[in-house]
Amino acid sequence: MKISSVRSFLLSYPFPEPLKLPFWGGERTIVKRDAMFVRVETSNGLVGYAPAAASESAQQTIQSTVAPFLEGRTLRV
Repeated sequence: MKISSVRSFLLSYPFPEPLKLPFWGGERTIVKRDAMFVRVETSNGLVGYAPAAASESAQQTIQSTVAPFLEGRTLRV
């Protein structure tokens, strides 16, 4: 079984209204929630998902370095 593809999906959800939360004696305002997940598919159709750091630089690293390194490699169990 080989890894056939590695894809990352960067997601962002803006809140309808800013969320104010207490933070270290002050207040933090959150206006959106960001997330990223990585989808790994194998040659026999098995698919797995994993969370990752939600940033454009992390997504670029996955696309330019991690995916090319993993795609085509054989999984061993």
